[in-house]
Amino acid sequence: SRMSREAHVRICGGLEVRILRSTRPLIAIIGKHWLTVTDEEGHRRLDNTEDFVRIEIKAALKRDIPVIPFLVVGARMPKSVSFPKVLMK
Repeated sequence: SRMSREAHVRICGGLEVRILRSTRPLIAIIGKHWLTVTDEEGHRRLDNTEDFVRIEIKAALKRDIPVIPFLVVGARMPKSVSFPKVLMK
């Protein structure tokens, strides 16, 4: 039998995600303050074009790599309007 090109990945909370077997997803670990963490000057880090988290997520989206949010420590799924536009797809 031929192996399917898709894999079903079950993540926390029973959510099932389908990904291509040849693709390795980016797991974005999201804590309670992920969207509101600021730098030394009080600017939200996710709005900083040089923030490594933003750079990695943006690069993954640009290359059509699935980005899977993994919520930890009581975090809730952020609303899409909370993200910088470059991280929307």
